[in-house]
Amino acid sequence: MITEITQKVSIDCKYLDSNISHHLLKKIKENMEGKCYLEYGYIITVENIVNIGANIISPANSLVVYDVTYQADTIKPEKGLLLSGEICMIFPQGVFVNILDKMKVLIPVNNLEDYSFDDGDFVCENKENLVLDKSVDIEISMVKYEKKNFSCIGKILSTTKT
Repeated sequence: MITEITQKVSIDCKYLDSNISHHLLKKIKENMEGKCYLEYGYIITVENIVNIGANIISPANSLVVYDVTYQADTIKPEKGLLLSGEICMIFPQGVFVNILDKMKVLIPVNNLEDYSFDDGDFVCENKENLVLDKSVDIEISMVKYEKKNFSCIGKILSTTKT
């Protein structure tokens, strides 16, 4: 999901040239990509700068501080959100689904009513078995934010044939 984010970005005075947008974008990418925030979720990639606003010179360290609005591709887990991912861990208490290598969603055994755990996989007579690297569609049913990460619980909606 593309999200517009506005924040203050500081750069050294030596970067005040005709490529100011490039320098600001590079600084934002370094500081924000791959991080997780309660307000925005996981920032996957910073796409582009939408607006460079007013600036000031910081009296503390002489850096130039800009108000910058940019677009970022994000995933913010919320109850009811539908996602796709691959099963990355299987154990008797449930499975973990990897979403874009950014977050893992637990599907507990009580959300796998039709399945039974057998020899390292969850098997079902009238559905496809749940095995490692199987693509699945899930729905988030519970979300908690703690220590700069989201913990999510979900349920499997469908499996994708591979």
